[in-house]
Amino acid sequence: MQHIAYLRDSKTYPVEIEQLKTEPIEYSEIYIDIVNAKSLRRPELEKCIASLNADKRLHVQSADRLARSAIQLRGFVEAILETEASIHFHEEGFILTDDDETKTMLRMLECVADLDSRIFTETMLESKFIKKRSAVKKTKFTYSEDEMILFYKRHENGESATDIASGLTIGTSSLYRIFKRIEEKISSVDRIVPK
Repeated sequence: MQHIAYLRDSKTYPVEIEQLKTEPIEYSEIYIDIVNAKSLRRPELEKCIASLNADKRLHVQSADRLARSAIQLRGFVEAILETEASIHFHEEGFILTDDDETKTMLRMLECVADLDSRIFTETMLESKFIKKRSAVKKTKFTYSEDEMILFYKRHENGESATDIASGLTIGTSSLYRIFKRIEEKISSVDRIVPK
């Protein structure tokens, strides 16, 4: 059996050829793409897959060097297995061959990726909803002095601050602060103007 290696090397996260040398394996060919994880264009990987056959095993340091998502990984693995070659993911400790166990594992991988995607999407939507709702609460609405005096009079006539606040875009605690300011103004006027 011939052993082939594939590496993806990038400036941000370099993969040294030394990693392959730590394995007691003689590689007949080494393919290296110098691209980052976002790049979908992998010319050396395409050449590598085209060179594979039943007498070869492809060695990859880890699954993330081959693909950037579980769905993309499944596509590459299926393309490699169609050549009748096997794949060895060193970091994960998997050797995949074209058998029922591998096909089941790939289906499970896609299910987990789909679940992960749905959870992520739902979390993002919930986060946006919470931010939007809290932005509405945090928005400051100003009321004229006449309106604030009207709120105060309603409260003086027995209406609770909670009931007054429920029809407004202001919280109960803010309403109590307004009432306190109005009371301070009234008491200061009472001190200046004798009865």
